[in-house]
Amino acid sequence: MSAQMAITIPLLAALKERDPEAYYVCGGAHPSAMTKECLTWFDSVVVGEGEEAFLDVLRSLDGHDNVSLSHRRIEDLDCIPFPLVMCWTSPSTHGR
Repeated sequence: MSAQMAITIPLLAALKERDPEAYYVCGGAHPSAMTKECLTWFDSVVVGEGEEAFLDVLRSLDGHDNVSLSHRRIEDLDCIPFPLVMCWTSPSTHGR
């Protein structure tokens, strides 16, 4: 288990306790390598690059089936809009 998953699983358990009806999706290096394991905890797993696959997960929510999606590699990453970071706040800037 990766270090991130060691933190993620207890967090996921707390989130599921708070909102058991929510739909939980994971992606990244660990879920891409350990898809079946992650499907025991999450409703969907995005394998590989998730920019397009995550949209497919959102579109598939009508059935709420376990989904494991893998998409082709995005050759031109410049075609993906960069997030508007200046709209994000960090915990260190609150209250200033």
